[in-house]
Amino acid sequence: MLRFSLLLALAPVGGPPPPPEPTAATAPDAGAAQPAATSPAPGAPAPTAAPAKPPPLSRHTFQLTPGLQYWVRGRGRYVASFNNDDPAPTHNLEQQVRVHVDASYGPVSAFIQFQDARAWGFERGPGSDESNTDLYQGYLQLAGARQGGALAGEVRVGRQEIVFGSRRLIAQRPWSLTGQSFDAIRVRAHYRDYAFDGFAALLRRPETFQSTDANGATVEIESPASALFGAELRAGFHRAFTVAAQVVGTHERPTPEAPTRTRDIVNGGLRITGEPIEGLRYDVEGFYQAGQQQGRDHRAWALFAFVDHDFVRVKTRPGLHAGYTIASGEACENDPADGPCQQSGRSREFYDFYRTRHGFVGIIDLALFRNIRDLELGARLVPVDKVELALTYHFLQLQEPAGRWWSVPEGLVGAGWDPDNTARNLGHELDLTLDARVLADHLTIRPGYAIFFPDAAGRTIGGGRDPQHFAYLWLVAQF
Repeated sequence: MLRFSLLLALAPVGGPPPPPEPTAATAPDAGAAQPAATSPAPGAPAPTAAPAKPPPLSRHTFQLTPGLQYWVRGRGRYVASFNNDDPAPTHNLEQQVRVHVDASYGPVSAFIQFQDARAWGFERGPGSDESNTDLYQGYLQLAGARQGGALAGEVRVGRQEIVFGSRRLIAQRPWSLTGQSFDAIRVRAHYRDYAFDGFAALLRRPETFQSTDANGATVEIESPASALFGAELRAGFHRAFTVAAQVVGTHERPTPEAPTRTRDIVNGGLRITGEPIEGLRYDVEGFYQAGQQQGRDHRAWALFAFVDHDFVRVKTRPGLHAGYTIASGEACENDPADGPCQQSGRSREFYDFYRTRHGFVGIIDLALFRNIRDLELGARLVPVDKVELALTYHFLQLQEPAGRWWSVPEGLVGAGWDPDNTARNLGHELDLTLDARVLADHLTIRPGYAIFFPDAAGRTIGGGRDPQHFAYLWLVAQF
């Protein structure tokens, strides 16, 4: 990112300015002859020593760095019903503008970022000015380091993006038009090969509102605050073996948008990563959850395993990867026509918190980390410098055949579920993406295309047998 910086040397208030630095004209030449020392004349007073120069006052640097990011994206989805007789194409043209200022003085810094996000044509006309600009990030940070940087840490307070661990539970959302940021306190520290990352976020403050109960009566609900927290410890024992243990928890209470929601879930996780040989990397992570969900006991789990290999000595840097994702689910006992999914007993569907959703289980966005199995195989290539081409295959299945089929951002595919379904196979997806950085990395061009072929369960729940298509062109400029 191109940056414009303003550097000001500031002396502490009330003190004299620091002495000027020696120059070639004022500094003594070590190689030149110096005057010989002489003794005082007889009877003359002994010379007094010159007062020592005070040490130079510390100097801090004030740095101000503005920045700008703009992106525009067109995308289309075709045959969303899996039926060519009803293609129902949908098209969206969206843009996002972010302007920020990063200021720092010694160990203290502040970051302020405003965002305007809009879908083209959403305003009523050229003369309207509807509110769609807001503070996206705004935080104060205190950072420091000792022992030559071996021990370092920072505290950040305010509205901020949180990229936590593997991003499978808490992360930013670059694909989302509005992104994702939190009102939070975050503490990070590391000592040599050990690191700590922790945060606490306020999701919603206490509020009182009116809603309608199951009998149609108006009731007043007093809802306490909702919050989110997380902590991770990481130890890098060896290049081939790094271990991270984390805990993430949420306390969510009813809101006007979700007047019956209650959720208290604690998620424990263990992740092992490494690069045993150059270019070969692996990533294995497991989660287990416990708590309460909508008044029911909650127990759920998820596992992720990936391996990547880059042929680093080949000019075009080809790479291969394979992975498997599985997340628990639970059966729905009612027909979709009778209302929302009804379950009894213990809650078993994995809750995926506030993760990055687009692209983790295919770019066509027909899966979440909920009631899912995903076998992933892919290859990538850098045909020319700063241009990467990738082809990825996904085989998607339901973990619980009678459970829900989720889509991004948090919707249901087709009918949503079939209580009588016994098949697991949802379908096969092929993704083709390109990432090209041009104009000194100030412009990134990202086209993508995906096709999904429904299989047995996908046809039953989705409502058709024909493939669904998804395509986009994404242009990102940053300075």
